[in-house]
Amino acid sequence: MDKLLCECPRKEDGCEWQGTVEQVTNHFNTCPWIAVGCAQPGCTVAVPRQEITEHNRACKFRPDATIECLMCAEKIER
Repeated sequence: MDKLLCECPRKEDGCEWQGTVEQVTNHFNTCPWIAVGCAQPGCTVAVPRQEITEHNRACKFRPDATIECLMCAEKIER
């Protein structure tokens, strides 16, 4: 059964990978269409792997995403 051919479950999203059932787990670790969660504490966003770098740059939960107002100490998004 491991040698049966299959396609990525994210084919409808655009992934063109094809391989065997045996290889599908390895594909999931690199597929650009599989949803991955943001690593920042407090962020619950999951985006396709190919978009995670862009999300990480803009994530409002990044430690450097806010600055503290010198007058009132309120946290303000950059």
